[in-house]
Amino acid sequence: MKPELLIDGELRGASDGSAFEIVDPATELVIGHAPDASDADVDEAIAVARRAFDQTSWPADREFRARCLRQLKSALDEDFAALQEITVAEAGVPVVWTDGPQLRIPIDGLDYVASLLESYQWEHDLGLAKPMGIATQRRVYREPAGVVAAITPWNFPNQITLAKLGPALAAGCTVVLKPAQDTPWTGAELGRLIAEQTEIPPGVVNVVTSSRAAAGRAHRVQRVHTRGPGLRADHQADRSPGPGTTRRSKAWPPRCARSRSAIPAIRAPSAAR
Repeated sequence: MKPELLIDGELRGASDGSAFEIVDPATELVIGHAPDASDADVDEAIAVARRAFDQTSWPADREFRARCLRQLKSALDEDFAALQEITVAEAGVPVVWTDGPQLRIPIDGLDYVASLLESYQWEHDLGLAKPMGIATQRRVYREPAGVVAAITPWNFPNQITLAKLGPALAAGCTVVLKPAQDTPWTGAELGRLIAEQTEIPPGVVNVVTSSRAAAGRAHRVQRVHTRGPGLRADHQADRSPGPGTTRRSKAWPPRCARSRSAIPAIRAPSAAR
């Protein structure tokens, strides 16, 4: 078992064959190598996620999404021991934490997300109103936002990854996941389970591991405001919930203020249909 990229349903290495070391922070020993995704790999992952959102039934088929989320939960349960070993080795966490917030709790949370998907009020009838004397029927439709670029940090790799991935998939979004350079194996193992043990269609979830800054650089809040290459700059990525590094944390408030935009997995159009 070795880390691989997941792009369009295929588990593979980086297109240029490059890889980077995975280091155990406790021993400083190299415990493996992860594919070092290139700009071309990231572009491909974003493109297939866009295609899966625009051209498949994934955003509309709620029953299928709930089934896939439960399949993923079962796969993670079966793979718990291996994920536990990976998490301890690459994140340097105490074993006891994997029975709580580092692994067990995030996995169990997928049941809640699947149940919420099934019970969620996707449409809401606001009734009849008569603005300016004109009878108007009002309804709110809650729809998936599109492609989510999920960039995760190293400290709680499973918890933060599943906290982004689960709700995004439940909402009907497609996802490009970029795990932190320090903890790529947990994300890659999640990608393997999705490819091998669930019915999640190709392109709905893509996992790119990379040590190259350009792969995730340059925050963008709205589609019309882009800077630089990579996941967070790409015009095809509709939502980009990023990790909490100091540099990025300083950059978020003014940009969010300028755009006056939040970053939900679901958008609720106010216009009547």
